[in-house]
Amino acid sequence: MIKGAKGLILAFCLAGLGGCHTVARLEDEHGSIRDTDRQFAIWVAGVDEAVAAERAGRPPMKLGSQTWPEHWGARIGSLRGKLPNGYPTTQNAERYVAYIHLARERAGLPPLTF
Repeated sequence: MIKGAKGLILAFCLAGLGGCHTVARLEDEHGSIRDTDRQFAIWVAGVDEAVAAERAGRPPMKLGSQTWPEHWGARIGSLRGKLPNGYPTTQNAERYVAYIHLARERAGLPPLTF
């Protein structure tokens, strides 16, 4: 269900969902972000951009993070979060979390330890 302007269009830099690509936000009946192939592909592109920035030594630019571990911790925490109704913020959150770890590993970055 799409809920008003807030639910219709969002910047994916919110809630740890990737780079600033504007897309329709598709929520399920509980308000959780649907796990669709398109949603995941857009999100992956944002993670890949962030991993490339980390690898290049640039500082994180989103979520008020001072360090990359703080950045990834905030994104993972957001993915694993719960809505006020108790449902998850994101369907299949662990799929997204696993991709963060995989992308960082492929880039030769150290594992996250939180």
